[in-house]
Amino acid sequence: MPTGHPLLASVGFMPAGHPLLASVGFTPAGPRLFSYRRFAQMPFSLSSAQRAEEREKERAKRSLSSCKFRLRRDEPDGRLIQQHSVESQRAHSNAKGINRMVIRLFFALVACGLVAGHAPAKPKDYLKKSDSWFAQPEAKSIAENILSFQSETGGWPKNQDTTSKPYAGDRTKLKGTYDNGATTDELRFLARIYNATKELAYRDAFDRGLDYILDGQYPNGGWPQYSPPGKGYARHITFNDGAMVRLLDFLREVATSTTYEFVDGARRLAAGKSVDLGIECILKCQIVIDGKRTVWCAQHDEIDFRPQSARSYELATFSGSESVGITRFLMSLENPSPEIVESVDAAIEWFDQAAINGIHVETQTDPEGPKGVNRVVIQDESAPPLWARFYDLRTQTPVFVDRDGVPRRSLSEIGYERRNGYAWYGNWPQKLLSGEYRKWKLNLK
Repeated sequence: MPTGHPLLASVGFMPAGHPLLASVGFTPAGPRLFSYRRFAQMPFSLSSAQRAEEREKERAKRSLSSCKFRLRRDEPDGRLIQQHSVESQRAHSNAKGINRMVIRLFFALVACGLVAGHAPAKPKDYLKKSDSWFAQPEAKSIAENILSFQSETGGWPKNQDTTSKPYAGDRTKLKGTYDNGATTDELRFLARIYNATKELAYRDAFDRGLDYILDGQYPNGGWPQYSPPGKGYARHITFNDGAMVRLLDFLREVATSTTYEFVDGARRLAAGKSVDLGIECILKCQIVIDGKRTVWCAQHDEIDFRPQSARSYELATFSGSESVGITRFLMSLENPSPEIVESVDAAIEWFDQAAINGIHVETQTDPEGPKGVNRVVIQDESAPPLWARFYDLRTQTPVFVDRDGVPRRSLSEIGYERRNGYAWYGNWPQKLLSGEYRKWKLNLK
């Protein structure tokens, strides 16, 4: 890519030959490939923008020290003192500017495909390919890898690279799940490649996977984390990480999209009924306080729909994250019933009241921390609103929980590992409140 390319210019790309560009593999002759490992070893750590800024400040300080040395040497000349003072200010400004520019540059390089060592592709990464691509040898090779990961129950395991190479272990130990994005995108891939090739192996595998989803639904419309669910918290109706909403989105596609016309009529009809049952379950799970609907917990009881806890730090609470996906799904339904409209209105009102203003969360350099950084809450009246991941069911105030299962009022009160290893704050409802909900209401009229 030429150094004058518009994309590079859009992120503040520096002139060819700049020493910073040379340090990451750019020369006047143009960019060359470099690995993420090499980039991560630079003084600018993209794992923490704050750490990068701190290191740049250290560089600025060294530059300032050099200026002060010259000032003492040239002290009789007042004009030189003034000149070096300006240079010192510029050093501070340049340090911050370089930090921001490096981060923008890195993500531009990722977008251009110039960074090596990226994460393995997931099934969903191929779904935007053309129909003709699914008839090519590359697609067939990926499909064979996906088939090798299908469990005996019909689903796919979570947190596995199911596309790059075939499964080499004991397939009887593969555990299918609906959690963490598993199963649905593998099925979408198989549907596309069956339509392109008409090879029965793909259709048979798709039918088994679809049956795994249909058969795993509870009679009340909910899904556990996986099927069969066992006796632990995985048996609860699982909204956590968008699990149930993903299943409903997929089944709606099966019931209505032309992509799935190869599926037999009985299964497509069952998929449609499954979606209707799931919507009823969502409405029954919505937490009601003093006769008023609010939002949802990340998991609900599979018998009586009460909010339930999962892992020790995931207590029965209002969810500021999962509730957004549920609300957005309800808003996507055609011709929503009055009960659905009421449900959405109530959730939006709750999000608006639960917004947290006057703070932002940042990761700071912490030499004493195990990973050299620490996540902290900073008072900031100019910051956009945030929402907590969990809110207490009684007080409706944010709660933060360590592995001991004890709820606390602030992020700083929980241990280092959970404080820095979980998404406790986010802007999840922001788009709903800033425009999506308003547009949805207008379209109802």
